[in-house]
Amino acid sequence: ALAVLLTSCQTSRFLTQEEALLSSYRIKVSGISSDEANSRLKDQLHPLVKQKPNKNFLLLFPREWFYWKAKERKNKDSWLTKSFEKMGEAPAILDSNACKATATNFKNFLYNMGYFTVTSSYGVKVRKKRARVSYHVHTGPRYTIESIDYLAEDSTIQEIINRERSSALLYPGAPLDYGLFQSEKARLSELLFNHGYAEFSPVFIDPLVADSSRLSAKLVLNIKNPDEKSAHTRFSINRVSVNTDFRPGTAQATPHTSCYDSIDFTSSSNRSFIRDEVLAGKILLRPGMTASKNLVDNTYSNLYHLGTYRFISIEGKRDSLAIDHINYQIQLSPNKKWIFDFGADFNYTSIKKNAATLFGISGYTNLRNRNLFRRAASNSIKFEIGTELNLLDIRKFNSLSLHFSNDLSLASFYDLTGTWAIFKMLSSPFGAGVLNPDSRTNIRLSANYENLVSLYKYTSANTGIDYDWQIGPRRRITMQTLGFSLYFPKTTAEFDSLLISNRLLQSSFSDRRLLSALFLDNVTYYYQSPQKRNKRYSVIASFNMSGLEVNLANSLSNALTGKSDTFRVGEFTFSEFIKTDLDYRYYTSFRDKSSLALRISSGIVVPFGRSTTVPYIKQFYVGGPQSIRAWNLREIGPGAIAPPEPDTGESRNIAFFSAGDFKLEGSLEFRFDIFWRLKGAVFFDAGNIWYLPKKVIDPDTRAGFLSKDFYKEIAVGTGLGLRLDLTYFLFRVDVGFQLRNPYPDDQGKYWLYGSDNPVSFTKLQRNSTIHLALDYPF
Repeated sequence: ALAVLLTSCQTSRFLTQEEALLSSYRIKVSGISSDEANSRLKDQLHPLVKQKPNKNFLLLFPREWFYWKAKERKNKDSWLTKSFEKMGEAPAILDSNACKATATNFKNFLYNMGYFTVTSSYGVKVRKKRARVSYHVHTGPRYTIESIDYLAEDSTIQEIINRERSSALLYPGAPLDYGLFQSEKARLSELLFNHGYAEFSPVFIDPLVADSSRLSAKLVLNIKNPDEKSAHTRFSINRVSVNTDFRPGTAQATPHTSCYDSIDFTSSSNRSFIRDEVLAGKILLRPGMTASKNLVDNTYSNLYHLGTYRFISIEGKRDSLAIDHINYQIQLSPNKKWIFDFGADFNYTSIKKNAATLFGISGYTNLRNRNLFRRAASNSIKFEIGTELNLLDIRKFNSLSLHFSNDLSLASFYDLTGTWAIFKMLSSPFGAGVLNPDSRTNIRLSANYENLVSLYKYTSANTGIDYDWQIGPRRRITMQTLGFSLYFPKTTAEFDSLLISNRLLQSSFSDRRLLSALFLDNVTYYYQSPQKRNKRYSVIASFNMSGLEVNLANSLSNALTGKSDTFRVGEFTFSEFIKTDLDYRYYTSFRDKSSLALRISSGIVVPFGRSTTVPYIKQFYVGGPQSIRAWNLREIGPGAIAPPEPDTGESRNIAFFSAGDFKLEGSLEFRFDIFWRLKGAVFFDAGNIWYLPKKVIDPDTRAGFLSKDFYKEIAVGTGLGLRLDLTYFLFRVDVGFQLRNPYPDDQGKYWLYGSDNPVSFTKLQRNSTIHLALDYPF
């Protein structure tokens, strides 16, 4: 049936006798020995192609067919015609002029890269109205820089350039590349601005003068002075003024003026939006300083991260009396002080094995003061509630969650616990000068209530001091120093009957726990790579620790008293563990706007000291809409332990509860456009969780421990997804199909399908899971 449908979508019948449809093109590059460099060069040439083949709808149906069908239809306003127009694409009828222009583009591009003897041509083959174009490029040798001299007419500029030659982009051995030359001009302009030459621009840099011999060139880069001047003007800052409540388009009242730390402040009232001393601490510009682009950029960044202004402008103008002075005018338009917002989220999961369909919905309200005490501090109070209903029995809910938080964010960094001072002290013997991080100080207080009706419920209260700072454009660190959490778990009688056969899981729910850290609770490092050849990756690494200080104090106390006591606070036991997590993500995009996304994630949590287990809320789990999508949340593992059989009684258990000490999972997803805002995906997920090996192993949980045969216990699933991209959020539907269980069946087999158990629609449906969620899983 599919073959018949595809045959009916043939597009050659719409062409005239002289026309041919461009079906494909390829680029052949010769003259470069390295395969990697050859491939990289092809990637750079592809965007220069003037005419490209039509894409297919759903990877199979030619989009030009929909275009022609829309043209044929008489009713241009019908729903079907409009749909054809959205799915269609104007046919790529072979255009020889476009081919010639492409060959010329290739030649010009490579010439500018230093391939001065490059040749470019193309050839066309037509068969059954389908044209294939081959572009042939012979690069020839690439010219390089033999030597380069920077010659500035201004002797002071010459000295600055000589001091910074190590940062130059043009150097002996580098390719003679026009793009590098433009980047070098931009570098020099910024370098000189940072040394006071605020009016210097690339126009003062002459085109390269090259003396070429063989395959290398001797370059001279000349930096001119302004016309009729013997030197460039070097500026210093004369005055810094700040309008703290700038409102464009409205008449300004008589301003109130003040001065703090040599900065002039003006406001329409005698009570400015933010105190002058707070703003002065964020403004790096001062009278008498040498003008610098870095000072301007960092000042803008500091003011932006206050979060209190919707408009920020920093403008420098030459002083009317002193030609070598600049006056900086900073205009600030305040945001609203109070913000009230709310939102909602939802998810949907079908559990075939338990004949259940769960619909989850949550909502939150948030009240925020952006400028507490007029010090740019913010205070946010948030309340969130969520529930999960079984659509087969709407009268009962499966889970209930409540969350309350109060976050106070101070505008500057304060080392309230002394953690940073200790870090500085430990770093000093290595000669490392550690500066305070450019971060706000966040003081957090929160409470959570989770009730999984058929299994357990717990209440937790948490407090902490958090920092979040950006290290350059691609690195970021979040750190939590002081952290305390009270954990009150309580299990149901139904769950207790299951825990009898899993002592490790039972111990993770026992006792009331106190999670504590005085100097370091959690550190998370984020890195986002630059885009290279349509590829990028990111790394997220985290480290979490609880109970170290208490363990040291407990051990010291016992050593001094000769006792073997365990510190407790009332009924609470201190939890002592270390947890690490690593997440790697890789993305590559293709010319047809499709992309491939990969995620590999692993983590381990280890108890130490007087703790033998880790609290349930700190253990790992897999499955669900953000993980291995062929299974439900917490359905997989640990190891080869099979999930309990679903109850058949009235109180059917539809929840899963697996957790482990070690996690390993990976996902591969191919994403592509369908039409309009609709996108599709094909994905593969795999992974599991395990308990860490212990000296004493409960026979009932032996299959859940990490062993040398862990690779046999990897769950594997695949699936299809639809995504509706609504710009501000993405609505996602994923259908996952189980391919391999982490445990063997009665015949010792892990794979669900094989020669003796062929794939069928009924089996796929029985071993599938449907998830509805928002945004991409990774």
